[in-house]
Amino acid sequence: MEKGKARQARAVETRKRLVAAAKKLIAANGFDSVSIEDIAKEAGVSAGSFYTYFKKKEDVVEELNKSDFYHLAEIVNGRKDEDLPARLRYYCRAFLGEIEKTGIEICRQWVRNNIAPVNMTIGDKETTKYRHDYEAMRSILQEGVRRAELKPVTPVDELALFINAELYGLMIAWCMSDEAMIGSEKTDLFCETVAEPALKPYRQSNEEEEPMEFVTLNNEVKCPVVGIGTCMLAPADAENSVREALKMGYRLIDTANAYVNERAVGRGIRESGVPREEIFLSTKLWPSEYENPNAIDETLERLGVDYLDLLYIHQPAGNWLAGYRQLEKAYREGKAKAIGISNFEGQYMAELEKAWEIVPQFIQVEAHPYFTQAELRQTLDKYGIKLMSWYPLGHGDTSLMNEPVFAEVGKKYGKTPAQVILRWHTQMGFVVIPGSKNVAHIKDNLNILDFKLNDEEMAEIAKLDKVERYYHRTDEQLVQFAGWRPEFEKR
Repeated sequence: MEKGKARQARAVETRKRLVAAAKKLIAANGFDSVSIEDIAKEAGVSAGSFYTYFKKKEDVVEELNKSDFYHLAEIVNGRKDEDLPARLRYYCRAFLGEIEKTGIEICRQWVRNNIAPVNMTIGDKETTKYRHDYEAMRSILQEGVRRAELKPVTPVDELALFINAELYGLMIAWCMSDEAMIGSEKTDLFCETVAEPALKPYRQSNEEEEPMEFVTLNNEVKCPVVGIGTCMLAPADAENSVREALKMGYRLIDTANAYVNERAVGRGIRESGVPREEIFLSTKLWPSEYENPNAIDETLERLGVDYLDLLYIHQPAGNWLAGYRQLEKAYREGKAKAIGISNFEGQYMAELEKAWEIVPQFIQVEAHPYFTQAELRQTLDKYGIKLMSWYPLGHGDTSLMNEPVFAEVGKKYGKTPAQVILRWHTQMGFVVIPGSKNVAHIKDNLNILDFKLNDEEMAEIAKLDKVERYYHRTDEQLVQFAGWRPEFEKR
């Protein structure tokens, strides 16, 4: 056994020496000028030993240090005497031509799939075959974006739309120049000479955009103040709404086991192209799952994620304390960054307050100008628990929408009554999650952060509080909730 381990260790070491030798020779002389015999000699092994580990010379190139772009040496070596600005223009034209030929959406998908143009023909002139490393390019591009003070950092798959095709063309040309071959230390030079100048026009327009507002939870996690809810949305509608909402700037998504659209929400997230880490994802365990030891892992699987930003128990039904213990366990294990309770009011809130080991970060309950949850908020404020509103617009009640104060304030700010109500929620310290399958409404619901209600306007709206809810849950319904099992969407 010891002899076998020794042989394996020697094999690993020989392979490393061959890769290091190839890196050194190709960087110095170019791919075509280096033979297998040269690589073997530099590594101190026979040519036959090379074929023990690699089938052909190209295979060793695949293992070269990705961040240094050594696998582009074949192209670079033959172009050292060319004028760099001319090449920059050439490759910019090439990429722009590809966009014109195939369409912007295809180019975005092209980048997303980590594929660069190979054997690409521009006009009647065929470029040299090449590949470039996606991750290394992405890290340099993101660094350039960061230095240009764009917020948030734009993911590379949005490059063609947000930064523009020209910068990606510049990146291609840079990677193909001998300057890039030095390695990661050239990141600074690239950012200074290429990325920052190209991004300057976008810096000002980006800063003019109204940023998202956030609430800080009692565990220091931040949550956007406005998101999209998916209650009552069929899977196809949920997928479409989530995808389009994320594209237009939403970063909070709320769903639940009971909505039976978690798989669709996961698809919408992936299709949006927005990185998972930029999204605040919230879902809820249904009472049928409270005693299922696999409930949280199964929920994660349906959503296609490995953690949740917020996990609730949905109703104080069945063995709800077992459900809450599941939340606490998920929080300790890092599967949920925040936990919450939904529809826990009155006696249920009082009972939970005595039983919790970890204070929840959120409660999701009905709230709107007719019912501001003043009594419940006394308890919430004591623990720093934030309120997320459902029925934020009064469940379509025209009498709420038609209250004169909303029309008057809306006229002043150029907003609809619905937008004024949603802004009232955020200024009350609530997080609001209006749902819709109408893309125009989804966009309007986000467009509420460019104005603020003054103290007089908030005081006028406060006069509307009737301590009157729309939804009245009964004890009989809680029993029914405990016995109902959602039919989850199949894969």
